[in-house]
Amino acid sequence: MLQSRPAMCWKYLAQIEESCRGADCNDGHLAIKDLERHFDEVWVLTQNIDGFHARAGSSRIIEIHGDLHHLQCTRCGDKQTVKDYGHLTYLKQGEDDRGVYPRCTKCEGLLRP
Repeated sequence: MLQSRPAMCWKYLAQIEESCRGADCNDGHLAIKDLERHFDEVWVLTQNIDGFHARAGSSRIIEIHGDLHHLQCTRCGDKQTVKDYGHLTYLKQGEDDRGVYPRCTKCEGLLRP
């Protein structure tokens, strides 16, 4: 979906990021982190893109869909970390028949979390 309709995907990613802005991990995230002290091989496999497991302190995380704050170019692989999307306008915006969405500052490729 991101490749075929990036503007629509970014519209929803921005809404999710705005809703999560200012929120923090909860007791469940902290409990999972605490399991690492008691067991050798605790891994977190999550579909969430809010980054709360990392904020809680878990060290072995597989984020299936990425993290809202860690952006990667789908073309050149360049990586950027952003605090929030409130200043996403500093990224060069791309516009084509698929709409407006952030582009890589190095190669103009499509960014994804």
